[in-house]
Amino acid sequence: MLKWLLVIVVVAGIYYFFIKKKPLKTSTKSTMEEHSSEMVACVTCGTYCSVGDAFIKERRYYCSKECMEAS
Repeated sequence: MLKWLLVIVVVAGIYYFFIKKKPLKTSTKSTMEEHSSEMVACVTCGTYCSVGDAFIKERRYYCSKECMEAS
């Protein structure tokens, strides 16, 4: 019985230290930087701008307030 318990502990230790995937460390800053560098097209005129610079109205991206008001 003690042998089986020892085998289980060794297998669990190997799994825990070598096989188990470690969670990814994500920060909100890196996520925001990734999204701000993504380019989207304006619904009205088709001009591309970054997500950080775009105006959003009803889940649509616009390059300027003028385009947003024109639609």
